[in-house]
Amino acid sequence: MSSALTLDSVLAAMEAPLQGATIQKTDNPDFMGTIDDWNICHRSFLNPSGSSSARAFDAEDFLTHFFQQPPSLRLSLCAFAALYDQNQHLIEGTADDYAVRARKAVIQEVLDGNLSYKTVQACTAIARYAIWKGTPAISVQFMDLSFKLIRDLRLNVDPDDSPWLASLSLTPRQREERRRIFWETDDHSESDIACELMKRPNQIIDPHPIFKNFVARVWECNVLRLIAKIKHCYSTPPASVQELLSSDYTSSLHEIFDALHTSVPVGFVLTSKNPGFLTQEEESRFVSKVALADDVIPALSLNLFASISLYHRPVMMLSSLRSFNPLFLDPGALHQIYKSTSECINSAPRITSLFSFTVKMHKTAPLNVRHLYDIINGSYPAFEAMIVIWFCQCRMDPFWWNFLPHQITDLQGLRQRLGIMIEYVIEMNEFEGGTGASSPILQCMTLMLKDMDAIYLMDTTRALHSIETEFSLQVSSIDGETCNVESNSFMGLLGLDVCGIRWKGLSDDIWRQFYFT
Repeated sequence: MSSALTLDSVLAAMEAPLQGATIQKTDNPDFMGTIDDWNICHRSFLNPSGSSSARAFDAEDFLTHFFQQPPSLRLSLCAFAALYDQNQHLIEGTADDYAVRARKAVIQEVLDGNLSYKTVQACTAIARYAIWKGTPAISVQFMDLSFKLIRDLRLNVDPDDSPWLASLSLTPRQREERRRIFWETDDHSESDIACELMKRPNQIIDPHPIFKNFVARVWECNVLRLIAKIKHCYSTPPASVQELLSSDYTSSLHEIFDALHTSVPVGFVLTSKNPGFLTQEEESRFVSKVALADDVIPALSLNLFASISLYHRPVMMLSSLRSFNPLFLDPGALHQIYKSTSECINSAPRITSLFSFTVKMHKTAPLNVRHLYDIINGSYPAFEAMIVIWFCQCRMDPFWWNFLPHQITDLQGLRQRLGIMIEYVIEMNEFEGGTGASSPILQCMTLMLKDMDAIYLMDTTRALHSIETEFSLQVSSIDGETCNVESNSFMGLLGLDVCGIRWKGLSDDIWRQFYFT
């Protein structure tokens, strides 16, 4: 975009409040917008061509009316823009400064009663920023407020079916932005807000595309909700192993699991014939699917495969216990463990091969489509795949391999793909400043890889760490104090330890007693 056009855009944004709109008044200098703020957001939310790079809000309208925006929304989006900004001249800590001011602005708007759908946008952005920066207490506080406002403002009802909005005379793009506010917030899998009353996101042409594509969003949210249900179901173990093996234990979950996996459009799922290997023909087919969807469907497929592993992993783990030698099991138990272990061994390599493909495409694809290969929150499916592969190589009774249909034969290729996943988590950890959710995941994955390397090299002197040591996340509470808490993951280690180091969490402690006492 030319400098002249950029200057015109700045002037338009500065003059917009004088064109009959309501001006956001504030006496607090922390809440006032500046040209530097506008520039940071302009670089982040508009592509060089002028098209939007935002999928959850109307970036063009946001920038045009930048100085009218509620301080909470303006500052929270400035925090994200500064976090991603490639301008090396930004002062260190700029993004964090914006985030702190955004939180203060939300609190002030709550006290003043100036709450709107834009407050929901701000709270969601603040919550996401906080979880990435290793402050989950802050994230929960603002996500809870976001959910509350969605209910209070009835943003969980589609704008087309909301007669109380008639007096606002909303344009199609304004209705679509409200719709996308809901779907963006629904990304948080712990939400219990029903999504049946909300239509799917659609593109608006006015006269050019207003938003980034969001076509796979419904399925993204449904998969994350399924993962949340799996995690909740397995938050505590059943009363006995027999109950774990019983279909009654997960009957309601099984129906949801099957319904989702059979309903996701084929065009959104990237599946290869060989779980751990992609042919050139399959890679070309994946590229065509991604281009046709024009959305980040690789990330959707990674979470789909992870949900399969998560659903079956608790039963698979029985294969590590001496009392579950396949030669001495009754046919029913043998079949259940065989099925669950097979499903895990099938899904985990799929994650590694798709992950490697996606990372490659994100680096080598044409610049205008690389965003389609963003791996959103990819540390979580990567960790799930690593847990399964490490378990099968280091913990499962090797005799089970004689009963399983899938074998891991390309150890060198697998080692390379695991390394690519760890490199991604390293980048995420650096992006989070070394204090976010990726930090304990990276520590655990790195030690798992070393443990597997020792097995391959037949190293019998593997060092054990103190059993009191835990993989945990050091966080700052709202009042500034620090403590160690369970890190975010899809489902922890279910009581296992890696070279003596445990995963911190009450659920892990209970599962440890279930399996090993």
